[in-house]
Amino acid sequence: MVRQHVDSLWGSQPHLYRPRPAILWEGTAVAAARNAGRNPPFGALLYYYLPARPDSADSVRVEILDAGGVSVRSYSSAAGSGTSRLTPRRGLNLLVWDLRRAAPTTLSGVVLFGSPNGGPIVLPGVYTVRLVAAGQVQQTTVEVRQDPRRVTPLPDLIARDSAARLVASRIDEIHRAVLRLRDIKAQIEGFVARSRESDSAAAIGAAARALVSRLDSLDGQLTTRAQNGQDIINFPNGINGQYGFLWGQIEGNPVLTTPVRERLVELESQWSTLRSELERVEQVEVTAFNRLLRAAGIEGVVAGGRSSRAM
Repeated sequence: MVRQHVDSLWGSQPHLYRPRPAILWEGTAVAAARNAGRNPPFGALLYYYLPARPDSADSVRVEILDAGGVSVRSYSSAAGSGTSRLTPRRGLNLLVWDLRRAAPTTLSGVVLFGSPNGGPIVLPGVYTVRLVAAGQVQQTTVEVRQDPRRVTPLPDLIARDSAARLVASRIDEIHRAVLRLRDIKAQIEGFVARSRESDSAAAIGAAARALVSRLDSLDGQLTTRAQNGQDIINFPNGINGQYGFLWGQIEGNPVLTTPVRERLVELESQWSTLRSELERVEQVEVTAFNRLLRAAGIEGVVAGGRSSRAM
């Protein structure tokens, strides 16, 4: 950044500096000692200049795109779905891209033991960095390189990347399903309370209890109650935790191992069965409960959605 700077850049227009190459370092970061220097943050250091602090009506967005122009990560000062939050200020700003794609949907208070934080690590290559600020768009590129201490053939990296992205998409799919089920459960409990004076109160209550029992059973199979690394001793992992731990094994090896491949096949089979159960609950059992509510003249029907399938 210093090598590229000239005073004329810091004027009335935003400016995006071209970052230095970023390295996909392998290994675990060590906490800095008091009497030692500190390494730069892991990832790509993206510097940009803003002539003024943006207000709520003038959001700033930084997007990273692959060679095909597909967005792999998005940051915004007005964070929404699929974005990470930016907190830009007037003057020079630094965004550290951790060389990962967007993270799967998360569940509050749930820890996936052994799973990476964030999304899948990107492949080596040249990525486009796009800054949108003050009504202007600026672009530059950043090269992402392999760790020079261990160079893995590209086909092996692509295979590992494909597996990691599949696992991350499954976790996202599962977590979205859990959120839907919990929303349906909350709605059912509200409908039961509203139907107490209805002639159908007993029938609605019985149907609600049966449906909530099904929802709770599915919830327990989809996710885990673990909130830290020790809870997994007390509570069994749901399939999200199984996928999460496998994801850690994928990232922990330079190539896909045979046990990882075999376990992924097993989990895909298990998820297929659970997804079928989920679809039956949302499309058949919730629909039947909706009919019971309508027959009692109760407004506001639980929406039975179709479970999304990751491609």
